[in-house]
Amino acid sequence: MPPWPSLAAPRKKKPPPLKLLPLKLPLRLLKLLRLSKPPRLLTPLLRLLTLPLLRPLKLLLRLLPSNQTPLRSDAKGVLRHPFFIDSFDLQKPPQQTGMPMTLCPCGSSQPANACCSPILERTQTAPTAEALMRARYCAYVAKDVDFVMETTLPASRSDSDIKAMKAWAEQSEWEGLEVIASSKGSSSDLEGEVEFIARYRMQGVAQQHHEKSFFVKEEGKWYFKDGEVLASGPTEKATPVVNANKTGRNDPCPCGSGKKFKKCCGA
Repeated sequence: MPPWPSLAAPRKKKPPPLKLLPLKLPLRLLKLLRLSKPPRLLTPLLRLLTLPLLRPLKLLLRLLPSNQTPLRSDAKGVLRHPFFIDSFDLQKPPQQTGMPMTLCPCGSSQPANACCSPILERTQTAPTAEALMRARYCAYVAKDVDFVMETTLPASRSDSDIKAMKAWAEQSEWEGLEVIASSKGSSSDLEGEVEFIARYRMQGVAQQHHEKSFFVKEEGKWYFKDGEVLASGPTEKATPVVNANKTGRNDPCPCGSGKKFKKCCGA
């Protein structure tokens, strides 16, 4: 023994574990009732029978020392015994899993509210030519043809038929967009090119529209200038149409691009 007193604080003795033998049986019975999954008709009856027993047990367990039964917060933030949080809490609200994330239809694998939705809602402008092209595709999916016209260069709007564009958007089931290549069109450029394939179904027939689009930037905003249609039409054999009317050069293109036939598939 050293001649000086020990400076270490005396260790506190742990209280003896509290025996919950009288409570084990009713708690196990309640847990078995929960795990047995009784029929729905018996559930209200079981609740009426167990609630009078459950409430005194809850009050008793709340009075237990914290070092014996540490309490935890439930979904409402109320401190409760872990048994009633994990096993048999009749008052616990159902868990809210949240709404599933909605991906943008343009195929960027990003949430819509972080991709094309702000551009379609006119709360922000497209930062690049490719972003505008993706937003224009989403406008066709949302049947917002006005956005397509607003983002078309004013000098090129005379080649667009808004009625044909609306019919194409409303009669098509849009299945996806694939960006093949993108040249220039960044925030520091004034021109850009985007090659893409838009896949859709019209009257149950799978079709695709392969185009190389040209964009220009004026006054800090990107506009669609013109497009070169590389391929457009059904990807599968369609039912032949008898006595089909011949498409004139100044008629809307039957592919649904909204352009005149001579400026699209008849070029």
